[in-house]
Amino acid sequence: AGAYDYFVKSSNKDHLKLLSPTLENAIKYRENEEKIRILSRALMSINDAVYITDLNDNLIYVNNSFTKIYGYSFQEVIGKNSHFIWNDGEYSAYKNLLNSEKHHQKFEGEFTNCRKDGTTFPISLSVSHIKDSFSDSIIAYVCIARDITENKKIREELKKYSEELKKYSQGLEIKVDEQSKKLE
Repeated sequence: AGAYDYFVKSSNKDHLKLLSPTLENAIKYRENEEKIRILSRALMSINDAVYITDLNDNLIYVNNSFTKIYGYSFQEVIGKNSHFIWNDGEYSAYKNLLNSEKHHQKFEGEFTNCRKDGTTFPISLSVSHIKDSFSDSIIAYVCIARDITENKKIREELKKYSEELKKYSQGLEIKVDEQSKKLE
């Protein structure tokens, strides 16, 4: 028996014609599965916290960095409203921003979030809408949160040094003016 004998044959003998499109579909399906796996691995390996919420702000996806940064396990957060990572006042501002930005593709801003242990930390947040490919309506939000604690510390140190230099330079100007007057 040859390979031909193992095909399910149709009564009108067009079974070999159907084989090519079936194999093409199987290959495309396999390629798409691999692309999805790569995208999933990429999201899981990003250093920033990535999370996806539905329109009611319930978490439907978080990456590994989210669990490390915030201190929660996947099981603790999936399906829960994201309110628990926000300071009360900041959550209202975030929700208002989401509602006012529905017609735009994305927004960015700085907020304060809370870890599981109760500590707060500054984040830079980027939020994009995920739209349904058929109706073009928003179906979810993807959020990327970067812990900017170190950046804020550096900015504050630079500001402090800048102010000190400014005071020092003003002192030098006064001394130069005094010396100029003595020479006159």
